[in-house]
Amino acid sequence: MIRIIILFFIFYQRTDCQILPTIPQNVFRFTYGNLRGESSWDLGKQPFNLTDIGRMYFDHKTINDSGRFSSSNDLYHMGDIEIDSIHTVESWLSWFNVYQGTNLPILEAGYIDTTKSVMVGGQFSDSRKRSINGRKLTIEYGMSDQITLSVTIPFIDSYEVTQSVTGEGYAIQGIDNLVNFHRNTKSELESFIASDTYFFMRSGLRDTVQMIYDLYYTENGDYSVLWALSSNSDPFNQGFTDLRFFPSEIGKDTVGLSDLVSYFYPRVKKGSGIDDITLGFTILLLGSPNWANTKSSGALYGQFKIQSPYGYTIRSYLSDGVKQFSQANVGSGLTRWSIGIFGEYLFRGKMQPRFYASADYTASTPEFFNTPVTLFNANHTHPDSIINRLGETYKYSEGNWVKQTLGFDFEPKPDRIKVRVGTNYASKGEDQFHSNYREWNEWMRSHQGYDSSFQTRRIILESWLINSISRNKIGPFSFDLYAGYQRTLSSENTYEGWEIYWGSTFYLQSW
Repeated sequence: MIRIIILFFIFYQRTDCQILPTIPQNVFRFTYGNLRGESSWDLGKQPFNLTDIGRMYFDHKTINDSGRFSSSNDLYHMGDIEIDSIHTVESWLSWFNVYQGTNLPILEAGYIDTTKSVMVGGQFSDSRKRSINGRKLTIEYGMSDQITLSVTIPFIDSYEVTQSVTGEGYAIQGIDNLVNFHRNTKSELESFIASDTYFFMRSGLRDTVQMIYDLYYTENGDYSVLWALSSNSDPFNQGFTDLRFFPSEIGKDTVGLSDLVSYFYPRVKKGSGIDDITLGFTILLLGSPNWANTKSSGALYGQFKIQSPYGYTIRSYLSDGVKQFSQANVGSGLTRWSIGIFGEYLFRGKMQPRFYASADYTASTPEFFNTPVTLFNANHTHPDSIINRLGETYKYSEGNWVKQTLGFDFEPKPDRIKVRVGTNYASKGEDQFHSNYREWNEWMRSHQGYDSSFQTRRIILESWLINSISRNKIGPFSFDLYAGYQRTLSSENTYEGWEIYWGSTFYLQSW
């Protein structure tokens, strides 16, 4: 029969809360704490290029077997559109000019430098602040005096990311001749349709001329270019007018860059719930722990942990739509495993000074995630077009982590108050992204002004009120109280800020 009772240490054993990695055999250690933190990250200015919109002006990647640019969805050579089994628009207009003695534009190729792609871009500024309020429960069990098992469950009561994003769009270079060509063609076709020559032509010819005009220069035309004529070479400032470039939820007829930024980047993103759960295994490799009452002054431990992806991650845009933009990831969505060592050395003395250090290596398995629909790291301004290009999901491989901790603690009031000062360092390698669009994968990994790898160093200050040493215990219960403060000393490509935490630890024994 297993009985759970309050632990009384008979031999004046020390337990020191979470300060020591292991606990005696058959002992349970419960740690329940609260945390609150705030941090910020100023990413500065970064360039962007909406490549798919650039290809709507001139598609330099669609080439036929003859080596000619052959896209039917750009402005470069719209005369290639077939109007019957014999003629394209260009060939029919060429025949018509000879037959009627007119000089209508034939929509031939040209009017742009084909050695260059069209860049529809600019730069944007991105700064973020995040706040977190939560709790954490850790349950540990001593399988033996050398081996301790643990499970940690974080509860996120509120997680908010306040983002400030602004953008500046540049005028498009090198397309003025192309846009002016279509503007002049539209004007010349309209003048011809209003002429007597057109009025007295037979109906079949009139219908074909009108059909060609409707294809390109009416709002509902299959190959309408009115969007380019209204935006000219500066669509971000003069605005987009075609629903191919923005969702109807914006509720405007003409949408500029600031409207798109407000749509894709709401001021606050929120999340809450249980975070990823961690299972741990700690084994004593050398020496003996402080609580064992031996003459050994040091100990070395091995640690292995597995983090299960329990926390919430954003849902699919196809199911949630614009709601996705306000969702914040609570969990990593990854199965992580880590292996490390922890060492300590205790100096015998009245204040029990102790040095400790740890190092561990963390890796993870690749996982599939729902694609985040955002503006500046994609290729288009319409969310449906972004999803069509990238895919609803993508495969993510997180860069590996290296973490190090170094610290010192002592007891200004022996067996009652403990103070700790330490620092930890963490670095992560570059992530890898695998979607349907190679340019997006590379942009997400690294680009000017941003890198998915990061490193950070923090300082740790903690204090403990110890009531788990039997010879000095107040009352019948074994417990410790703790409070701590962490602050970033340096960071690169990640948040920096502060965190406070406090809680209690108590012990139970079973036999």
